[in-house]
Amino acid sequence: MRIHAPTRFTAVLLAASLAFLVLSARLDAGVRIVPLSVAVPLSLLLLVQLIHEVRRAPGTVTDAAAGTEGLGAATDARAEPRAAVAAVRWIVVLALLIGLAGLIAGPALFVALYLRRKSGETWLAVSGGAAMTAFLFWLVATRLTGAPAPPGLIGAWMATVLTDL
Repeated sequence: MRIHAPTRFTAVLLAASLAFLVLSARLDAGVRIVPLSVAVPLSLLLLVQLIHEVRRAPGTVTDAAAGTEGLGAATDARAEPRAAVAAVRWIVVLALLIGLAGLIAGPALFVALYLRRKSGETWLAVSGGAAMTAFLFWLVATRLTGAPAPPGLIGAWMATVLTDL
């Protein structure tokens, strides 16, 4: 049985995520909350993705029944690089927004941008998603860890301007 490259890649990411989860569990109670809050959902999402990829692998009954067995490989081969570039762009946007707006506002702005631009959601869903993201990042970043959240370049600039007044 031949395992396709995307499925292998997902399996490697899942193995790395599980290793990160095991190593994070050994940390002190106060320190491990942030790594575990990342590793647990990531591992679950990667497991779901791996199951989905295995069930939808080219040459399976679902592809043959749809009549896409021969066409799927050519279409996927052209679509994969574009999808990878698009994913990297979104990751860069997230990093830039965190750097500019900070650890709480940056991810909230990213969620709003992604939901509106990529998913075409309504403004109510966009604002709700952004508010929930900001709340969760505030909760994890400041309340659970006890550390101050980085304000980003704009936040730092605003702090200097406001202190000069």
